[in-house]
Amino acid sequence: MSKNILWIILIMSLLSGCMGTPKTNVEIEWSDTIMWDGIKYNHMNKDENNVTEKELGEKLGEIKFSVVGSKEEDNSNYQLKDKEATKVAKGTEVYLLKGVKLKEKIVVNHKIYIAE
Repeated sequence: MSKNILWIILIMSLLSGCMGTPKTNVEIEWSDTIMWDGIKYNHMNKDENNVTEKELGEKLGEIKFSVVGSKEEDNSNYQLKDKEATKVAKGTEVYLLKGVKLKEKIVVNHKIYIAE
């Protein structure tokens, strides 16, 4: 009978070890995206920081929330809302590019963001 008890203990130990789901830390790599007036804009060229003050059009407003550095940073299901960015800091100014429609491009930190 002691063999049966040992087998039961062994099986219970094995089963209890399989029951828990291990938590894994997954790092999410966010693309450089801004949501503005219902349109998603992406910064494609990391080296493109050459928009001059003369090329800036009307100021549209400021970023209200940034995903990176927030509690949402590790939430892969987070959906950007209007005036939010993935990487651009809260309070950063958003501009039109002179001669270009809002539905095409915006400028943030002297970088061009292209509409999807």
